[in-house]
Amino acid sequence: MNLKKYTIALGSIFVLLTGAVIYGIACGGWEDPYDDRITFFNNHLAGDPDYKPFYYIAYQSLYDFSESHDGNVQNVAEWKKYLNVESIADSMVLKAIYKNNEASFDFIKSQKTTEWPDSLGKNEFAVELAKKKNAGALAYLHFAKQCEPYISGPYNEWEPVQHNVNAMIQLITEGKQLVSKIKQDKFLKLRFGFQICRLAHYSGDYEGCLSYFDAYVAPNKSESTVYYWALALKAGALRKVGRIAESAYLFSRVFSECNNNRIIAYQNVGYLAIFNQYDHTQALPLCKNNTEKADLLAVEALGNSGHALKDLMEVYAYDAKAKCLDVLLIREISKLEESYLSPKMAMADSRDSLRLTSAGYIESKSLQNEGKYADSVFRFCELAASEKKVAEPALWKVSAAYLKFMKRDLKSARAVLSQAEGMKMSAKVKDQFEVLRLLITINEQDKMDAAFEAKIYPSLLWLESKKQAELAYKGNSWETDLPFAKINKYLMLSILSPKYEKQNDKVKSALCIMQSEMVSSKEIKNAEGDHSFNWTIGASINYLRNQLTAAEIEKLIQLNSKANKNDYEKLMTQTMSTLNGNFMNELQGTAYLREHQFAKAIVAFKKLPTNYFEQEPYKTYLAANSFVDLIIDTHAPTARDTKKFTKLTFAQTMLAFEKKAKEDSKNAAFCYYQMANGFYNMSYYGNSWLLVSYYWSTTDGEYSADDLPYLKDYFDNYAAEQYYMKAQKLTTDQNLKAKCSFMAAKCLSSRVKYPAVVYTEENWQEKNDQAATKYYEMLINNKYFIDLKKNYSTTSFYAKAVNECSYLRDFVSRR
Repeated sequence: MNLKKYTIALGSIFVLLTGAVIYGIACGGWEDPYDDRITFFNNHLAGDPDYKPFYYIAYQSLYDFSESHDGNVQNVAEWKKYLNVESIADSMVLKAIYKNNEASFDFIKSQKTTEWPDSLGKNEFAVELAKKKNAGALAYLHFAKQCEPYISGPYNEWEPVQHNVNAMIQLITEGKQLVSKIKQDKFLKLRFGFQICRLAHYSGDYEGCLSYFDAYVAPNKSESTVYYWALALKAGALRKVGRIAESAYLFSRVFSECNNNRIIAYQNVGYLAIFNQYDHTQALPLCKNNTEKADLLAVEALGNSGHALKDLMEVYAYDAKAKCLDVLLIREISKLEESYLSPKMAMADSRDSLRLTSAGYIESKSLQNEGKYADSVFRFCELAASEKKVAEPALWKVSAAYLKFMKRDLKSARAVLSQAEGMKMSAKVKDQFEVLRLLITINEQDKMDAAFEAKIYPSLLWLESKKQAELAYKGNSWETDLPFAKINKYLMLSILSPKYEKQNDKVKSALCIMQSEMVSSKEIKNAEGDHSFNWTIGASINYLRNQLTAAEIEKLIQLNSKANKNDYEKLMTQTMSTLNGNFMNELQGTAYLREHQFAKAIVAFKKLPTNYFEQEPYKTYLAANSFVDLIIDTHAPTARDTKKFTKLTFAQTMLAFEKKAKEDSKNAAFCYYQMANGFYNMSYYGNSWLLVSYYWSTTDGEYSADDLPYLKDYFDNYAAEQYYMKAQKLTTDQNLKAKCSFMAAKCLSSRVKYPAVVYTEENWQEKNDQAATKYYEMLINNKYFIDLKKNYSTTSFYAKAVNECSYLRDFVSRR
């Protein structure tokens, strides 16, 4: 077996049965492991819940680290049937068997029920055990509790568990004596055998474990879950004594037959592959039939994170109805969504929501290879569907149609899907059929118009209902394994939204992005209360704040408040309707502020509560004087911050200066200068950037796109420069003229960009040093510095500026 294929990382492998799972923990942000790719395919179509831990996932060794079934619950059911007490609640039996200690069972054996504490006396199963007819069962449970401390000692990730081998040997002897007294009771004999095997295994007596299995377990074989627990112990012992093929074979049988012990069986097969150079061909001769061969290969194939079509075909050849076959098919589709569909769609979407292109992930040759692989999987799907040997041919036919959809061959996708229409389908496959039909229909449409929206509305409503059912089920948990919510997310985010964007309809695009969110209305309302919109509906908030003009936000608000919405509009405004008026009013006011429409900004901001801007982040990041003229820019408090401005008072002040400049020519220069300061301070470099932006970072200018007009002013300060020049032209005050030239120089400097140097270039350090020198020269050779020195060198401000500004000082020293 090619070890490169196996996805189980060494750091998270079991030490075979006796060890513990080791998880690697690293610092860093949290990535949602269940939302790792664009998907339109329900990966729960097959094997749910039995094989859910083995669905494909990119960032974990398992899709789910919990067994799909609880072995203790299954053991409880066996005990209830054995003692003929099936009317007793499972919870009572669980408590009696698993929560009581050895002393409790001593009490049950030796004391009258009238002397029991309430914890035992009120437990119907404990009372049943005390009956004389159940003395054998009580003796076994007492023995099992004696064994327990030697098997499940406290786990320390730094030190192996230290076992008391002598005590374990004594218990083995005691167990053998107890089981010898049992005549015909296979139920108890099997369980004693399991305890004896487990003691031998954990004490390091692997040959003894094998011997005890043959003596005490094998003769009492049944479909009991305990039998397969013992079989797993035997498989582990076989590995320890070097019988690798037999070990792998038995683990494959445990995996196939014991639905509460699959993870440990799977992980141990991976362990054998990595540390013992195991390959499934070594164990195939041990299989009794083709079904067992298919099961053996499937366990290994589930660990293949690469192309596994060959494994899929081999399993199919052995047994087309193998339990894992459908799961293996869906794993291949999930892999292709990750390696082909997601990067393909990211390349087509200019917003690149998955950031694949910017991360340098996509290579054309790789995409070509993945496309060819998708064609190979498609051909096999068609073969399996046509031969009708698989458990559900319709699943394979629908999968084939989806693979054609991935390749953007819509005509073929529809043709293949139409062939599936008359086939017998499970409810889940029927749902996937409907999803795919909707996808094809939308992608065939060139223009989104009212008629087409009405046509797809019933399907979108159905998908929304599926999403809401999942959200209701998850409640307040962080669970994100929500297949229909993810399908809806990427339908809205990666198909419908780009279509509206292409039509320059950002209002409908915004609605799509809001409808893509995988959260309930209740969660959005809670987010409003604790100011966590960015975490809860981050994609929507980012789009609303950074992609829409004030006019588009106005249209969005009007559409949401429209009295006679059609059905499509009602559906698409569901998420927006949960955003309260405060959020939208602040958003609208900020958009107007960005566009210098101060009067309209004031109207919007006045709709907010009077204390709205007294809370964070405004309290901290709008704590400066927004009209101060600083020689050295800073976001820290200064002695000149004697007055503070909110978004509302800033807009009111800017409007007042604007009106006064027009009405009072005498003070026009002063007003324009103050407005210029306001424009500068609401820029990226100013002390009040929060007036128009919602976040600030040292790399913003490097990555931000000029999608909105305000960004030209935010990063490059054109408006501020223009108003400084207007003020300079109107004033006769030489000191103010000097200030205007200096502040205009700062505006011009904000447009000087550091020369790009590719980090991988040869002689990078030397070229970067040259770039730094060039950047510095551009900064000091500022045309406004020339004006300042030539015309205003005798002013008091000039002397102050030269003293404080090193760029101006260096410029002056060179002249």
